[in-house]
Amino acid sequence: MITLLTLLIYLQPTQALTFKEFITSFQENSQRLSELKSETDVSLYELKDAKSERLPKVNFNLAYRGNSQPASSLGIEFPGLNFLESKIYSAMLSVDQVIYSGGRISETISIKESQNTLARLMYQSQKQSLTTELLSMAIRWSFNKETIFVLQESLKMQTQFLSLVAKRQRAGLARRFDYDKALGDKTAYELRIEQLQQENDRLLGTLLVETGLNKEQLSQLTLPELNSLKVEGSVDQFEQNLFLKATLSEKALAKKQLALEKTQFRPNLTAGVGYGRESTDFSDLDQSKFATKSFYINLKVPLFSGFSRNHLRHKRKFKNYALEKKLKAAQRNLKVQALQIRDRLQKNQSLVVKSKQWKVAAERGLKRVLKSYKMGQVENSQVVLMQSDFERASRSYLDLIQLFYTDYIAWNSIQGNNIEDIF
Repeated sequence: MITLLTLLIYLQPTQALTFKEFITSFQENSQRLSELKSETDVSLYELKDAKSERLPKVNFNLAYRGNSQPASSLGIEFPGLNFLESKIYSAMLSVDQVIYSGGRISETISIKESQNTLARLMYQSQKQSLTTELLSMAIRWSFNKETIFVLQESLKMQTQFLSLVAKRQRAGLARRFDYDKALGDKTAYELRIEQLQQENDRLLGTLLVETGLNKEQLSQLTLPELNSLKVEGSVDQFEQNLFLKATLSEKALAKKQLALEKTQFRPNLTAGVGYGRESTDFSDLDQSKFATKSFYINLKVPLFSGFSRNHLRHKRKFKNYALEKKLKAAQRNLKVQALQIRDRLQKNQSLVVKSKQWKVAAERGLKRVLKSYKMGQVENSQVVLMQSDFERASRSYLDLIQLFYTDYIAWNSIQGNNIEDIF
C-alpha cells in the first residue's frame, strides 16, 4: 500500500483505514445524506397515499337544519303567530366509491411510482456526488500532509543555509543581498507551510464532522497501489450514469403528468350508500324512528372545457422538446467530461513514471551531496540547491498521484459505478 504519510509505513496492516471503510463511515454518519434520504421516504408514502384512492371512503356526517316558514303559507291563522319554526338533527354513515375515474387514479399512481423512482435516483446521484466530493477532500488533506512534510525538510535545510550565510556575511565573505535572498526563501517556505496547514485544518474539520471518525483514525487512511486501479469503460456508454438515468426518469415522468391532465376530459362515475336517523331533539337522535337510507350514482361527463384540450396538446409538444434537448445536452456534457478525464488518465500514467524517476534521481543526488557536505567537500549552498530540486520532484510526484486518484474517482462516477466498490 502507498501510505499518505511517510511515518505511517511502519503501521500494522490492521491499523490502516481503507477507502471503503472511510466511505462506509461517511454514509452512515453524514447528516446531509440523512436529510436527502428522508425526501425519498416522503415520495414512498405519497405513492401509498395515491394507491389508497382506490379504496372506499367511509364518512360520518352530523347535521343541523333549521327552517322558518310564514304561517299564512301553510294556511294557519293564529293571532301573534307569524312564522312556524322547525329544527331537525340528522346523523348519517355513508360509504362512497369511485367506479370509474377516467384513468385519473391509475395515472396518479403511475406518476407517484415515477416520482419515487426519480427521488431514489436523485438520492443515489447526490450520495455519489457527496461521496466523491468528500473523497477528493480526504485525498487533498492527505497529500497536503505529505507536501508539508517535504516543505519542512526543505525549511530545515534553508534555515541551516541562512545561518551559514549570516556567518559568511559577518566575515565579509557574503553580500547583504545573499543574506536577504536566503531569508526571503526561508520566509517563503514558512508561508507555504502555514497556508497548507490552514487549508488542512479546514479540511480536517469537515472530514471529522461528515465521517464521525476521529483524527487518529483519519491519519491512518491509506491509498491502494496505482497499478491495482484499472480504468475501464467507454466514453460513449453512460447507461449506468445516475444523473443520466435521473434525466430519463424525469422525461418519463413528464409524459405521465401530461397523460394525467388528459383525464380531466373523460367521464367520472361515483356511487355511494348512506344510512342515518333524523330527530327534532338532538338527545333522542340515537333512538329516533325516522331512519333515512340513501343510494346515489353520480355521472360527470365533460362536454366543453374551452380550448384546454388544444392547449394541452401544444404543452405536451414543447415539454417533450425541452426534455429531449436536456437529455442530449446531458449526454454531450458527459462525453466531453469523459474524454477529458480519460485523456488526463492516459497521460498521467506516463507522467507519474517520469516524475518518480525524477524524484528517485533527486533523492539519490541529495544523499550524495549530504554525504559530501558532512565530509567538508561541498558548501551548504549546494545542499540547499539539491534539497530544493528534491522538493520540486517530490511535489510534482505527489501532485500527479493526487490528480490520478481524483480523476480515477471522477471517471468511475461518470460511468455510474458505485464509488465504494472501485477500491
